[in-house]
Amino acid sequence: MNNYIEKDFKNKLTKKDYFLYLVNRNTFITISPLIILALIVVFIFMVNQDGFQFNDVLYLLPILLFVLSYIQMNNAIKKAIEANAKSGELKVILNKDKYKEITASGENFLEYTKFHSYYESKNYYYLYVDKINALILPKREFTTDELSTINNYFQKSIRKTPILNLRNIFGIICSVALITCMIVLIISMI
Repeated sequence: MNNYIEKDFKNKLTKKDYFLYLVNRNTFITISPLIILALIVVFIFMVNQDGFQFNDVLYLLPILLFVLSYIQMNNAIKKAIEANAKSGELKVILNKDKYKEITASGENFLEYTKFHSYYESKNYYYLYVDKINALILPKREFTTDELSTINNYFQKSIRKTPILNLRNIFGIICSVALITCMIVLIISMI
C-alpha cells in the first residue's frame, strides 16, 4: 500500500461544485430566494392596497441587492472556473502529514496541522485554509478505500468544522427573522 494518494484531477471543478461550496459557507444563500419572494409579495400587496406610492420602491431595493449579490456570486464562480482552466493539469497528493498540489506553474503544499479546519459533506471535502477560503476536493475523484484513508488523515490532524457553526447559525437566524417579518407584514395587510 502506498504512503500517499496521488490524483490527476481530470474532471475540473464545475459551476455546481463552486455553488455548493458557497452554500456550505453561507446558509443565507439558500434562504435568499424565499426572502425575495416575500418582498415581492409585500410589494404587490402594497401596490394593490393603496396604489403605487414612491415609498413602495423601498421594498424593491432589497430585491435589487439580492439580485446584484447573485450576479456577483455567479461572476466569482465564472472567474474561478476560468482560473482553474488556465492552470492546466492539477495533480493532488495527499499523505499522512500534508496536502500538495502540482500544476504547470509550480508546487504548493500545506501541512494538515496548518489548515484552519475541514468540513465533510456527502460529496466533498472542504479544506479551510482560513475561516472563509477552502480547497474543494470532490469525492467523485477517489475510490472508497482512498476516501477511508483520507478520512483518517484529516481526522488525526485537522479540526472538523461542525455543520452548525456560528456563521451558519447567524445566517439561519437572520433568514428566519426576515421571513417572519415579511409574513407578519403580509398578514397585517390582508
